[in-house]
Amino acid sequence: MRIAISVLVAVFMACSAQAGAVLHYTFDTDLSDSSGSGNDGSSAGSGTAAIVTDARFGAGSVSTDGGTAYVQFTSAITFTTSNAWSCTFWYKAASDTNNQALAGNGQQNNTFRYNVDGETVAGGGPRKVTLRAQHHTDTLTWISSAASPAIDTNVWHHIALSTDGSNNVVTAYEDGAPMNGSWNTDDDTGMVLQRIGGGLGLDTVGFDGQFDEVWVFDHALSAIEVQWLFERNSLNPGGTLVIVH
Repeated sequence: MRIAISVLVAVFMACSAQAGAVLHYTFDTDLSDSSGSGNDGSSAGSGTAAIVTDARFGAGSVSTDGGTAYVQFTSAITFTTSNAWSCTFWYKAASDTNNQALAGNGQQNNTFRYNVDGETVAGGGPRKVTLRAQHHTDTLTWISSAASPAIDTNVWHHIALSTDGSNNVVTAYEDGAPMNGSWNTDDDTGMVLQRIGGGLGLDTVGFDGQFDEVWVFDHALSAIEVQWLFERNSLNPGGTLVIVH
């Protein structure tokens, strides 16, 4: 006799989804961390990072209050050059003139950044995604190709960064697919993550838009795992747990 136990299915999928996660903000009802690490977020900046019901997954996402607010982690998550790590999240830009940090710790030399090509183009110009590692030796450590699609507003996009810490390479994904870009091999992959959506350095204006489902893992994500997060917001490929007696 086959008995499908829905409770065990839910527990199994939840545990699988959080395997290796050191931070997970669902933003469904608040800024709490559901990974079990207790690294809750708080609103920072001159505005208020508020939960709104427009979400990519679940019941809510966080709005950056027109770029005046961001989410600050209780504790910084620090990865050295030899550490494997991954960070994924959904974002939706409210403005096509964005030139601000998506993730990092607010420092110019440690940030993942989304900006308009040339930083002055508006009205749907091409976008670039750049990464400055903690110990970068050049201006931009990783930069997406100049052929990036035009900026679109009010559309959800999924971003994933992944490195295994062994070959000085970061792989970036957008909407489940690898992004074209170049990496300076003189730089390393150390990273400090402590905020989502904040400005750079002394900047007073942050990312104008929304974020949803922020994950940080202590391991490198495979291409298929990135695809699962993009499609299902889970590292579990799906299916039903069946116990046979």
